[in-house]
Amino acid sequence: MIQSMTGFGFSKLSNKNFEISCEIKSVNSKFIDIHFKSAQQSFSVEEHLNQKLKSVFSRGQFDVRLNILGGISPKLSINNDVLAQLNKEIKKSKHLETATLKFSDIKNFPGAVSLSEDSAISDAHLTKVINKAIDDLRHSRLSEGNKILKVLNIKIKNILSIEASLRKMIPSINRQRKKNIKERLNHFLENPSEEIEKEIALQIMKQDVSEELDRIGFHIKEINKILKSNGSHGKKIDFMLQELFREANTLSVKLDNSKAKKLAINLKILVEELREQTQNIQ
Repeated sequence: MIQSMTGFGFSKLSNKNFEISCEIKSVNSKFIDIHFKSAQQSFSVEEHLNQKLKSVFSRGQFDVRLNILGGISPKLSINNDVLAQLNKEIKKSKHLETATLKFSDIKNFPGAVSLSEDSAISDAHLTKVINKAIDDLRHSRLSEGNKILKVLNIKIKNILSIEASLRKMIPSINRQRKKNIKERLNHFLENPSEEIEKEIALQIMKQDVSEELDRIGFHIKEINKILKSNGSHGKKIDFMLQELFREANTLSVKLDNSKAKKLAINLKILVEELREQTQNIQ
């Protein structure tokens, strides 16, 4: 299926102690480019995110924001060994009172009291939210891809219509060319020789566009085949459209019939529009 590089994914996990949410925005990029922001830094979580995105997607720029509310409570610890040593030294001193120590006495003493954070949020919680957001993003990109596919199919149908119209016009165009060449030559010769007839045929063959139309039909078949296949499509389709544009350009140069030339120019415009759409395909 066609997958767009533009999409948005969201997931949330919450309970009475905390709330975790993950937002992922993706846009066009030739390669995978990941930007991660989180209040709670964890190398293993970030590594999981990078590996997961690379396993699910092949191209795109990803802006990931992991939001965390609550889940963290302060934890106070008293070092009893330090207090015992402090108390021992106080008893030795003749200049200090030996009354019972109070918290206000020791709170600023180095090593006696430590304050840390106790988190109820584990890496497993974070990776669970990230995985769901990535899955939501994948569905979003597939949905956008389906919209692009509908546009592509319409434009491909129009290209095939132009190709069919030009193919029908070729015999008439070639007859007119032959007539025009003969008329020009008749100014110089009343009865064209066999060599002149061969030259006329050669000139018509040089300007014939049957091969270009055949290749256009082939390229469109290949593009349709790619669109129906699994995996990444963007780079393959872009290459085929470059070839298709080259053939359309040759058509517009070779054709001298005004109606046919207009069709060839319209064909070039459609191919350019196709290329614009496919820039967003993974």
